[in-house]
This record gives sequence, C-alpha cells and structure tokens, in this order.
Amino acid sequence: MGNIYDESFNTAKDIEIYEGIRIQNSVHNISFKTLVTKLENWDFVIPDFSQVYHWTEQQAEQLVISLLRGFPIPPIYCYTNKAGQQVILDGQQRVISLYLYYIDKFMENTTQFINQKEIQNKGKSFRDCIELCNLRDKRYYTRFWSGRENKKENDNGNSNREVKTTEITYSKLSQPVKDRIDFSQVNVIQVNVDCKNEHYRLATLHKIAANLNIKSKP
Repeated sequence: MGNIYDESFNTAKDIEIYEGIRIQNSVHNISFKTLVTKLENWDFVIPDFSQVYHWTEQQAEQLVISLLRGFPIPPIYCYTNKAGQQVILDGQQRVISLYLYYIDKFMENTTQFINQKEIQNKGKSFRDCIELCNLRDKRYYTRFWSGRENKKENDNGNSNREVKTTEITYSKLSQPVKDRIDFSQVNVIQVNVDCKNEHYRLATLHKIAANLNIKSKP
C-alpha cells in the first residue's frame, strides 16, 4: 500500500485547494451471486495499487459467517473507469474472500499478489487469475447454540445449551440455504469524481482510497 499513500498524500494539498472537483456518492445493493459473477467477468476489478491479498483465514471465515447470519458487512467503495468497469477503492480483501468462499478455496500463503491485468489482457476470467495463486481446498464451519435455553441451571451453574459445529462450505450447502446466500445483499457505494483535470480526478480517487484504508478492519 506504500505507493498509494505516497501518491495520495503528496498531492493532498493541491487537491484540497483545487475548486474544480465535485464528488457525489450513490448507494445500491447487489446480491452475493451477482457480485461473484461480475468479478468473474471483470465488471469489478482490483486497482493496480492494491493487488496483494493479505487477509488471514480467520478474517475470511468471520466475513463468511457474517454473510450467512445476515450481519452487516462494510460496503464496497468503487468508481467507474473508462472501460466501464467498477474499480474497487475499498473492499478488495472482502470481495476476494467472498469469491474464495464461493469456489471453496483459500490462499496457501497469507500474502499473495494477484496479477489480474495480465490475465485479463489474455482474455481469461478472474477465476483463471485467482487459480494461478497458490490455492488449497477450504472447508468452512460455524458454531452455534443448539436447542432452547433451559431456565434451570445445572449443578455447575451453567445452562444446558449445547454448542454444535456445522459445515457451511458453499458447495455443501443445501439448495434452499444456498439460494438464501446467493440473494444476500452487499452494499456498494459508487464514488463519482467530476473534474475536468484527469490528473486531479485520479489523484482524488487515490486520496479517497488511502483515507478509506486507514486503520481498515475486516
């Protein structure tokens, strides 16, 4: 991330005094299945300055659990490039983690570079790109309390509820559960920077990305 921070903060003073910039944000939702499909077709792309996947397995697992349980997930910020693609400003780690869940895989190493531009130029899909990384098969699990809580406590002062583990690997889900996951909504915020000066427009987008990624959390 060093390059984006250097470029963004070196131009921050100029950006702040430049009056010809107007920024508007629009919000919409897309389903989980639509997100992974658009990623496969290069409708969503990862910018050159953030093509390293570095999330831990635990972070990816907790994101998947949030998706399955309907917990809020931080939005994906993006902008539209000249090719009409949605370039992800913030949310790269989340998007890649969701895609890895979709194909039942995970990165063998904790930090891997995803060279999507070279693969895209060869007319191949994002699936081809991600499979060039050092992947391994991954099974996902979650734990939950089973049964109703007994109002009476046992001799140790604990309730009689039992913790169970269930597999939530995408390919192993029942069709009704898979359908529910496929239609789970992901929030996308479209950032529109209106500026006649292309240099300042790109610098502003870099600055926005840098600010969004400061102390970012899963």
